[in-house]
Amino acid sequence: MLSMDRAPKRVDSPSVSSRPTVYKAILPILSWFRDLLSADRTSTLKRTSKSGVSDDELNAFRLLVGQAHEIHKVNPAGLRSLVTAILRPLQSEHILSVAERMEHAAVGEIAIWRLFSQDSFFSIFEERDCLRHEAKSYRIKFSRDIVLTTPWQRDRFTDALAFIGEGKKMGNWEQDRNHSIALILPWNFGIVNGGNHSIAAGILSGEGEATPTDVCDLTPLLSRVHCDGEYYIDTLSQARLAPVSNYRMGALYEIGRIITGANKSTA
Repeated sequence: MLSMDRAPKRVDSPSVSSRPTVYKAILPILSWFRDLLSADRTSTLKRTSKSGVSDDELNAFRLLVGQAHEIHKVNPAGLRSLVTAILRPLQSEHILSVAERMEHAAVGEIAIWRLFSQDSFFSIFEERDCLRHEAKSYRIKFSRDIVLTTPWQRDRFTDALAFIGEGKKMGNWEQDRNHSIALILPWNFGIVNGGNHSIAAGILSGEGEATPTDVCDLTPLLSRVHCDGEYYIDTLSQARLAPVSNYRMGALYEIGRIITGANKSTA
């Protein structure tokens, strides 16, 4: 066990698809953080970075979550469309980044452990609570499901859009070994870890289906942590674990709790 007065060195988070193997190597670091949480909840509360959410954004968060509750009462299946509405702007921004910026200046790839908060402690906590499911049991449809992809090279983006798709030189979009997509539950959206350019072409042409290479289910985390629009909070101790980085992502997190029924514990 690591001593609490000797914090571990920072470890860069790997891609979702490679984490099961790397996870074993960083178990001592994870244990250090877990002991830290259990040993001093009050200290954790004081060290948590201050939330940057404005009053207007906090109000928008509450309205979004309220809308989600209304949809859930009428038809829970409708929440999938609200998830799409929240994530569609993020999807477009990451695809357009390569076209709007100079070569090699596109935004970085999206990582699930940084989607809800940039706080490193939340990242560790989330990894512990992630369940894995059999990927071959799931199917992602680009015309229906949100898939977050980040093309970064301009010439490859040009070729993908020019040559991939119905009526184009390379024909209809088809999945190959280069395509790696992690499906994130319970929201049912994908994050691309390989094949960003060609997958972007499939998304923009509204064609193509893929079997995910990894399925990450955050249901256990949703049952233990809730979001008030400013912070992610340990429901049992009420300790603030991490600040909200984006109010829409905070609302998305709470929608996941509505989907799973975990919100009833803090309603």
